[in-house]
Amino acid sequence: MLLKFQLKYKLGLRRWKEAIGASKYGKAAALGGTLLLLFLVGCILVPYIIIMDVLYDSFAANGNPAGYFDTLFLLSNFVTFVTALLSTYSILFSGRDREILTPLPIKKQYIFLTNYITLYAGALIASLGFILPGFIIYEIKTGFSFLILIKAFIGSVAFPALPLAIAFLMMSLLLAVASGFRHKELLATLFGVIILGGFVFLNSNQELLLKFVENSADSVSKFSKIFVNAFFLRESILQKGGSSWGYLLLVVAAAAIFIFLIYLYGSAVYDKILQRMSASVASKEKKKQKYKEGKPSAAFFRKEMKTILRSPVYALNCLLNIILAPIAAILISREASFRLLLDKLAQNPEHIDFLLAMFGLLIGLGLMSLNMVPSTSISREGKCIWISEIIPVRLKSQIKGRIAAAVLFYIMSGALFIILFGILLKINLLYIIYGFFIILAGAVPFAYGGLFIDLSHPKLIWDKESEAVKQNFNGMLGMFLSIVMTLIYMVPFFLYLAGIFTEAAVLAAIPILVLLMILLNVSLLNKKIKILER
Repeated sequence: MLLKFQLKYKLGLRRWKEAIGASKYGKAAALGGTLLLLFLVGCILVPYIIIMDVLYDSFAANGNPAGYFDTLFLLSNFVTFVTALLSTYSILFSGRDREILTPLPIKKQYIFLTNYITLYAGALIASLGFILPGFIIYEIKTGFSFLILIKAFIGSVAFPALPLAIAFLMMSLLLAVASGFRHKELLATLFGVIILGGFVFLNSNQELLLKFVENSADSVSKFSKIFVNAFFLRESILQKGGSSWGYLLLVVAAAAIFIFLIYLYGSAVYDKILQRMSASVASKEKKKQKYKEGKPSAAFFRKEMKTILRSPVYALNCLLNIILAPIAAILISREASFRLLLDKLAQNPEHIDFLLAMFGLLIGLGLMSLNMVPSTSISREGKCIWISEIIPVRLKSQIKGRIAAAVLFYIMSGALFIILFGILLKINLLYIIYGFFIILAGAVPFAYGGLFIDLSHPKLIWDKESEAVKQNFNGMLGMFLSIVMTLIYMVPFFLYLAGIFTEAAVLAAIPILVLLMILLNVSLLNKKIKILER
């Protein structure tokens, strides 16, 4: 029963099922979340499949099928490790197990085991998603073999045991050491940002990945042998007869050993780590300094900033655009096809700077839209929302602080992109300044619109932080609204591309549209606040 509970709630299956059977809003949320998930999976798997197809042809031309599998399994190990590292913190250490499950008459070892099985299920999804497409490409190229598909499936099920074990050991040791640090949550956030940023960069820069594999085939082969799951699974595919099944048995045996060792280690340290983390939180609450008297909105601004930055779950889900901004600026500036497109669009060479600035502004505003800080602001309060309702601070003052924090987070991504983009492509300084001020003003309606959505339908019932953001339709709706406003801002530029507007008309019309969006969203949120304050 406990395992069923863990799988349903921690993998989000229960919430999705409840949403499907709920109101029209719940069904729309479930459908929208599912479509967004499928879109994101497609954005990752489609370029990955293209890369693996090119790599197979390259290795096959050199008569080196083992090199193809070495690369496939190395990438799968890396992806599984990254996803397991992030989900280990989310599933094992950021939930409410100590508060809800520990007081019950359930063995602590069983609590950890069910959590670990849930974690393994998530890692298995990542493993299957990357290994099976690679095997399908191999089957298409070499001819269908039912036995290879069976080996691939069995091997894929056992494959995540090693990267998951490494991820759990690393995260448990980090939390055990950092539990006494004052800013351990911030350290965990920075660590997660570095891991996720590197993953996004490698996934986006396909040419770099291909060159690395082509130039370092021997190194990849040697490195892959360190991971016994990859080595044994590769040999089970390439070997013939009984030896191939022997290697497959070694894959399963190695996975069983890793799982058993992690079970022994986790059963011994899991509860102790949770105790240290709980004691650290209690100590922090006792020593917590009170805010100096001042504007209540400033206090809520600081609270919102700390809530986001000190939670790896909130930071990595709400502030993904800040990670993407510099990566996008660097990748686009290196893309020769981007320059060729602008050359074709430009009527005269002197228009190149204007086109660069407008495309940079469009991309910068688009990146800003991928932010869930305001559209999950109220939802993140959860069951503690009653505190905001009873304190002697007007709702309007609380909202001002939340708005200020959201605007700052929006500007951090948009301004970072537009400035870096302008410097790398050597755009006229006046255009960079213009884009910077449009980013500043354009962030305001994004923040007001997102907070209006969450204030209207907050998701206050959740058991772990990820449910307040990743499984909250308000976040996706807020991003969609911001994208729509971005397109409205850039209508004059689209008319310029159609030959209707001049450059001067575009530069004059965009600020007017931004101002109209500010007035509209501010008035809507203020009306909502007045209704709630009655």
